[in-house]
Amino acid sequence: CTGCPGGSGSGSLPPVIGSYDAATGTLTVGSVTYMMKPIADGSGLNLGAGAAASDNNGPHTVSLTAYHIGETEVTQELYQAVMGNNPSQFDGTSGKEPAAGEEQSKRPVDTVTWFQCIKFCNKLTDGIAGLGPSERVYTVSGTTVTQNLSKRGFRLPTEAEWEWAARGGTADPYSGGTVAGNVAWFSGNSNHKTHEAGKKTANAYGLYDMSGNVWEWCWDLYNPAVPSGGENPTGPASGFTDRTKRGGSWNTTDDKCKCVYRGGASPDDPAHEGNDVGFRIVCRP
Repeated sequence: CTGCPGGSGSGSLPPVIGSYDAATGTLTVGSVTYMMKPIADGSGLNLGAGAAASDNNGPHTVSLTAYHIGETEVTQELYQAVMGNNPSQFDGTSGKEPAAGEEQSKRPVDTVTWFQCIKFCNKLTDGIAGLGPSERVYTVSGTTVTQNLSKRGFRLPTEAEWEWAARGGTADPYSGGTVAGNVAWFSGNSNHKTHEAGKKTANAYGLYDMSGNVWEWCWDLYNPAVPSGGENPTGPASGFTDRTKRGGSWNTTDDKCKCVYRGGASPDDPAHEGNDVGFRIVCRP
């Protein structure tokens, strides 16, 4: 699939660029280490909220198979190590420097389209010892992307996986607590920029920045009326064009950083691509 998102364009096996230790959750690519956290399987898991919930995220129940999810958003150093480039607008140049005491390379990657995330996941899977192209979750044909969740490769979280992980097993409105400033970078405290991942308080699952810093792309097509429930829901099969994003960002008010808040954007239109959008990754244990 030469030239299309996620296509390798070659029949030869890609080189090994790293490893993943599922027992410890340690992903290593070159000199970059990125941690993943285990989320146990469960049934009858309650998501959404009451009538006042943002963007019609009413109460619904899901069952989820166990998965691992990134401790933080994908960082600029990890994206660079995998893709060989860094699309971020917050690149450390004049006017875009990190906050004092923060490391530029560990800021979340920003300004990525949903399709760029798909390509990243496939390329990362291709280069991890013990995985490779046969374990790709995503098959890409032009702008059509399908997924096979039985594969062990890296991928975007589903909207249900994202929300369950963000909640951390609690009813806290934000991921990790009840006070936005303790757990999230948002318009009230970000100083108009992204921040090094992992500087705020983690939630009970050990996950950072699921509220604020950058929006995070999910797999699901975005149905503005209601998210999907049931067993391992993956969103609507058709009828919509936008993809879901969750978590709010440095550029939003704190209410958009709540675990229940939902948003959507075009997966490839540069007009919807912004310096407040990133992602984190998921895989099967």
